[in-house]
Amino acid sequence: MKKIRISHAANVDNMPKKKRLVGKSNKKKKKNVRKSNKKIVPEGCVNTLGKVAKKFGVTIKAVEKWKAQGMPTRSDKLYDISIIKQWKQERIDKVTGARSAWDQDYRKWKAKSEELDYRKKIGELISRKEVEEGRVARIHIVKRAFLSLPRELAARLAGLEPREIEVIMRDKIKTIIRKMSE
Repeated sequence: MKKIRISHAANVDNMPKKKRLVGKSNKKKKKNVRKSNKKIVPEGCVNTLGKVAKKFGVTIKAVEKWKAQGMPTRSDKLYDISIIKQWKQERIDKVTGARSAWDQDYRKWKAKSEELDYRKKIGELISRKEVEEGRVARIHIVKRAFLSLPRELAARLAGLEPREIEVIMRDKIKTIIRKMSE
């Protein structure tokens, strides 16, 4: 820093600041030049992602994700806060709309499930397993009955006329079918 010579008659306190800061005056001029090169940012806009993050109370990383997802920017590379708020609200509305449709479907299927449980409890419905077990049991009964026919009828049918054999066999088959339907 340069030393300033002061005459006997001059008082330092009465001197203007510019004269006292001879060595620093060039630095101030440079700062003023830098400030004049900056863009003038309109009200409601910001010029950095950090400022957008601060306005919304989120991290810069979150704002970077928004930008990747299509967050609107102005052509002069500024960020209009009101447009970004509108964009965010539209996204929330889309998600909420999809969620409410999902909720409606969920409630519908939940109601159907509850109705089925109720109908099972009062005996209107039986499980698939019970139906299959019943069907298998009936098939086994019919199978055994038909397989036992030759043993039961062989001695009775020996020496009879074909018409008589047909009548006896038809009666026995009808009996098996009747038992199956019970």
